[in-house]
Amino acid sequence: MQPGERRLTPRLKLRIPISIRRLDSSNAPPQLVESSDISARGFYFATRMPLQVGTAVQVTLRMQSAFTSSRGALVFLPKKTNTFGCTANPLPFLVAAAPCAFACSKAARFSPLGVLFHFPCSLLSLDRKGNLKGPATSCISNWHTIEKLYPPVPHRPQRAGVPFSRFRRCATLALPYGTQDFMTKIHLRPAVAVLTVACLLPIAPLASSPSSDALLETMQRELHRATDSLAKSDPAPYYLSYTATDVDADVIVGANGSILNSSDFRRRFADVIMRVGSPELDNTHGESRHSGIVFGTLPLEDDPAAISRVFWQLTDREYQQASAAFLRVKTNKAVQSEEEDKSPDFSVESPQSHLGGPRPQVPLDRKAWEDRIRRLSGGFLKYPDVYTSAVLLQVGATRSYFTSSDGTALVRPSALTRMVIQGETRAEDGMDLLRVETFQSASPEELPSEKELADKVARVSQDLEALRTAPLAEPYAGPALLSGRAAAVFFHEVLGHRLEGHRQRGETEGQTFTKKINQQVLPAFLSVADDPTLAELNGTPLAGHYDYDDEGTPAARVPAVDNGILKNFLMSRMPIKDFGHSNGHGRRQAGLMPTGRQGNLIVTSTNTVKDSEMRGKLIDEIKKQGKPYGLYFEDIQGGFTLTTRALPQSFQVIPVMVYRVYPDGRPDELVRGVDIVGTPLLSLNNIKLTGDTLQVFNGICGAESGQVPVAAAAPSMLFSEIEVQKKQRGTDRPPILPAPDAREKSKEAKR
Repeated sequence: MQPGERRLTPRLKLRIPISIRRLDSSNAPPQLVESSDISARGFYFATRMPLQVGTAVQVTLRMQSAFTSSRGALVFLPKKTNTFGCTANPLPFLVAAAPCAFACSKAARFSPLGVLFHFPCSLLSLDRKGNLKGPATSCISNWHTIEKLYPPVPHRPQRAGVPFSRFRRCATLALPYGTQDFMTKIHLRPAVAVLTVACLLPIAPLASSPSSDALLETMQRELHRATDSLAKSDPAPYYLSYTATDVDADVIVGANGSILNSSDFRRRFADVIMRVGSPELDNTHGESRHSGIVFGTLPLEDDPAAISRVFWQLTDREYQQASAAFLRVKTNKAVQSEEEDKSPDFSVESPQSHLGGPRPQVPLDRKAWEDRIRRLSGGFLKYPDVYTSAVLLQVGATRSYFTSSDGTALVRPSALTRMVIQGETRAEDGMDLLRVETFQSASPEELPSEKELADKVARVSQDLEALRTAPLAEPYAGPALLSGRAAAVFFHEVLGHRLEGHRQRGETEGQTFTKKINQQVLPAFLSVADDPTLAELNGTPLAGHYDYDDEGTPAARVPAVDNGILKNFLMSRMPIKDFGHSNGHGRRQAGLMPTGRQGNLIVTSTNTVKDSEMRGKLIDEIKKQGKPYGLYFEDIQGGFTLTTRALPQSFQVIPVMVYRVYPDGRPDELVRGVDIVGTPLLSLNNIKLTGDTLQVFNGICGAESGQVPVAAAAPSMLFSEIEVQKKQRGTDRPPILPAPDAREKSKEAKR
């Protein structure tokens, strides 16, 4: 990079785990480092490994999928060197492990203190065999969206946004290459929780079959060999599990009546989780939880020798990591103050066995769907004020394998199809406006008809045009009505994350509800349960459905709040005081340790009126309080919630379609630029009554254990008071030149 380039480049501080290893004959061990920050041009990291120009090194990193166009290969282009390809993560809620080799060049800044690297990135598409075949596009393709949330600050990178380790972020992010569209906006660090608009919908496993499986048998054989061998070590592991994920997927992306990307791929991934010590105290204790797992790529063929070698390498690496972490844990335990919760680090559960069928075959008529996406994406051209748009189709089939030293063996097939329609515009004052519609099913044939999809394109475009000219909202506190979808997201963020078991134990967590068991936390007419065993609700598929969690525990319905009284938490195999066992909610994305997570969060009410009467109830409340207007929140973009002690126990929900409702009979007025804010204990008890119909919001939620499919369902809700604040906005003007189609229409009008 040029002198001063790094200092002047706007960037965000993001810690990406990186392993760097020399490829010469020095036999130097790999060095583990972290990126210092990332920018729209790539990412940066430093190492003190002795290197010089021309030294061949290999870099392995795990880039969060929120920053990558994960359809293809990450190709890093160090200056004055050749291009080297690295396979990237094929599914948005999996973490990519991208190894690549290159020769050090003058692009790296050498100094006595170490070597600073800057990696510009590109994305190449892959064919089914993993060969590079397409043109390069931007690796960090959604930087503009990230920049809106956390505007990078030149010269002062330490002030670039909120410290990622101290908040949970949720929002809607629909990206042109299918990396993610979050129901909450983005999850950048494991301490944040994210719920996405469109998700990969698992379906129930096919009929159980006792037939042998080469991959599972190889995993079990290598696990038994590793368990027997490591039992002689000191310290010895007491638990070991292997996970493999076999993915076959297709993606088609269109914009402006043309196809941007049409590709397919097949990938296999492996995780090794190891616990050293004992269930009472092991290497994952406290802040060392990340030491329990390593992640790698498996061969596509059922070659026992090749598969065994990958698991052997991962197991050896994990043991070195876990044993070193366990020594640190014991040292910290001896010198630090006594913990409030003295629960064990791992619970003992009954072993499970379930062998599902083969990976589902999901037929896709690629030519027909490419033509359909051309027509759908071309519909946006009728609306010149919609500056950017895209239509995405993603079809995939997965077969996951899990085996552990406690005797569990699971094989689970699943299938998914999702379509995302998104558009974006910018108001005259610089505020960027995004609208997303998503659809999901088990196969492409079950998606809505082309006419219904075209109507959604028109609806998204018309909403954006209306928002572009809508007046700005002002700060307000008063009566408000949330639609069922908006209320579902509200409960997911404000209550759901605070019911996750590990948050009751962490020394840095706010523990809002930890000591409120058998106390009232909601109005008495509300109950909340999380039930991942439900595949659908009122005919709508639920994204949070699964039969076994990611620790091999059967899924179970958990009645968390009964008639306003807190009864239970969502538990993984990490015990907490008075809750010593898992209830089937240990979930994770590949490459991360499981924690207690939401599945299908369902809110029910006994104080209901017909949905058609809810607006009248809102007007009555406005008149009762003497307010000039109330607010109706029809749709949301996402939000975030803070749960750590170091920050206020607050939340922020980001709506999209918001209306002022006047008590004097004036028509409802669309407004923009408003966020819902508040604190959980107060806001949750401002609910006065609800509608009588549950509405479902499917999404992908991201937190410490990564991004997992979830659903939330709730009726519409009337709040006696909700507080809103002004939304952050940019200063960039809309495009100065008119859109090409707008210019042509203008010429036709003059004729």
